[in-house]
Amino acid sequence: MINPLNTNINVYNNYNNSVSKLLNNISNNVNDTNNDSNDAFKAIFDAATKAITEADSLQKASDTATINFITGEDDNIHSVLLAQEKALIALQFTTEITNKSLEAYNEIMRMQI
Repeated sequence: MINPLNTNINVYNNYNNSVSKLLNNISNNVNDTNNDSNDAFKAIFDAATKAITEADSLQKASDTATINFITGEDDNIHSVLLAQEKALIALQFTTEITNKSLEAYNEIMRMQI
């Protein structure tokens, strides 16, 4: 019988590896540019990358706490719920950063020169 817990962990790990590769590719493209006008973009990009990385690490911690609780290694439901809420807040924050960045980009693209 297939263990759904292991299947979900494998799916999550594959997703995490894909996101990491994507962030590395984007970071390499940003680092390849040597123009001074890209300094502001690089600062914003680094902040967004840090937020995504932080949200990812909190999600991993939440997953680990949940798995430990389900398997009986930990019996403190409070720490599990706290880890899940931290991950949720970090994800919401990262989503808002993405939305605001896209809004700013669209506003810049609408400007007439």
